[in-house]
Amino acid sequence: MASIYKRGRFWWAKFPHQGRVFRRSLHTPNRQLARERARHFERTVRDGAPLNREGCIHSPMDAANEEFGEHQRVIKAQSSAQTDEEQGQRRNRVLLAEMRAGRYPAFSAKTIR
Repeated sequence: MASIYKRGRFWWAKFPHQGRVFRRSLHTPNRQLARERARHFERTVRDGAPLNREGCIHSPMDAANEEFGEHQRVIKAQSSAQTDEEQGQRRNRVLLAEMRAGRYPAFSAKTIR
């Protein structure tokens, strides 16, 4: 069962799942809406939504990015596709570091092992 708590202006959810504790901002100052969102997130995860290693639910955008990468490898020269992939990986690492630092709290879920 997810518990909610207030952190600053917004409510956050915390719940255990498969030996991990997930914490996630619910992006609302409204307690009732926070309870609904916490139940929805918990239900989504328990129903088998795939999680990445940061504890975030994989979005359809993840699949689209992978398909686009495959498309690029088919239509571009090998060296050009490899350069694009390396640049994308660098951008992802920078964005992930910024998310972990709390720069984009709306898009991250913190996990405790």
